[in-house]
This record gives sequence, C-alpha cells and structure tokens, in this order.
Amino acid sequence: ASDNDCESGVCNDRIGRCGIDACQDGELNGSESSKDCGGSCVTCGLQKRCNVNSDCMSGVCDGDTK
Repeated sequence: ASDNDCESGVCNDRIGRCGIDACQDGELNGSESSKDCGGSCVTCGLQKRCNVNSDCMSGVCDGDTK
C-alpha cells in the first residue's frame, strides 16, 4: 500500500490502513506542497516548495520554491 492508494493521501504502513492528512505530522502527504504546509495546511514560508500562489506566505509561487 502507498499514499496514492488512499483518498486522504496518507497511508499508515504500520497498520496497513489509510489515515488522516495531518498538517503537523512531519511528513509530506495529503494536499501539502511542502512538509506540513501548503494545500489545506498553513501557508509555506520562503524556500519551501509550492504548487499555487495560495501555498505561499508571500502569495507568489514561482513553480518550485518562493
């Protein structure tokens, strides 16, 4: 099983079940663009990966980091 198998984007390998996307779990999962930020989590600071402008604290995503 992998994260891609789960609607939440989070697979708990220890128990073999899908988990909840947690924005403070120290993992890059769910809708996050960088570890624990972006997507449905808090905005990301400088030098963090982004997918869209709303992922970024600056409001500007250059397609990689900003």
